[in-house]
Amino acid sequence: MKLRYFLATVLFLCIFCYGLIILITAMVDRATTPPETNRVAIVTDVQEGKTATPHTISSKTDTTKNVSEAAPEELQIQEQEPVQESKILQREGTPPSVEIIIIPQKPSQWGEATRGIVRRVNVESPANTKTLFLTINAYSFHQEDLIQELINHKVKATFFVSGYYVRRNQEAVKQIAANPLFDIENLGNRNRSLSVEGRSVYGIAGTTDRDDVMKEVADGAASIAAVTGKQVRYVRSATGYTDDVAVAVINAAGNKVIGYQTVTDGGGTLSSEEIKNRILQAENGSILVISINPNRPSILQGLKAALEEIKAKKLPLRFEKLIDHESAFEIIR
Repeated sequence: MKLRYFLATVLFLCIFCYGLIILITAMVDRATTPPETNRVAIVTDVQEGKTATPHTISSKTDTTKNVSEAAPEELQIQEQEPVQESKILQREGTPPSVEIIIIPQKPSQWGEATRGIVRRVNVESPANTKTLFLTINAYSFHQEDLIQELINHKVKATFFVSGYYVRRNQEAVKQIAANPLFDIENLGNRNRSLSVEGRSVYGIAGTTDRDDVMKEVADGAASIAAVTGKQVRYVRSATGYTDDVAVAVINAAGNKVIGYQTVTDGGGTLSSEEIKNRILQAENGSILVISINPNRPSILQGLKAALEEIKAKKLPLRFEKLIDHESAFEIIR
């Protein structure tokens, strides 16, 4: 009888100790695991063996709003509901510490200054010299006069061309791609805004969902590659408008979304003098954007006037290509 009580006591103590060990282990795991709300995404550029400065993209909401000067009042952006949930998308085959991007389930930002966009370049310039980054949006109009003007003044520039433009101006695209002064990048395929909800700007319908965003980007890139053989790395929405989900999806695919600090030509609403002044007065590291339109001759005239004044007065101002300064990109948080 005593042996039976002894064995029962030993069995009870074993079960109690086992349960205690499980409880302590669970408490330790919970204490060492970061809470879900603190999860961030580290984005690192590993192309060509170069590592960019790490940055984080959180799922917190941001009500930043930005509307182009040329946009009518009815296009003012309304704040949306906060993001309730995010998911992490990681490129297949990459270590977790290299490429993790948080993609919101629902957009919380829509405009020209959306989280994740490259807005300017933190470039160090020689003493008393400004460095600017001229970008040209090519939608559907001929660029020959502009190209020749840039060549005459030896101005470096980054051209964003749409698939629509490439298919109708193949010789001009080849000329841009072949000139060491220029870089050629992606404006999408059909000149649309990049939205996952089909939002429109200036009466132009945007992409409808994530798959449509990536199709717009991929088809534009394919058109450029077919004519030039170049694999593009940078993307810009044709209208300048994106939502934060579209930006995150594009970034997760290995691209960078390029924005700008100011619409240098005011959407074609400014005089040539005003356009010239915007170029000459831009801050160091500014990304400038102009779009050539034959119905708006002041745009090309303003650019010409700025370049002529820089040359005549020997102003300490230089133009560079974005691709040569990627490590200094400033990204909107």
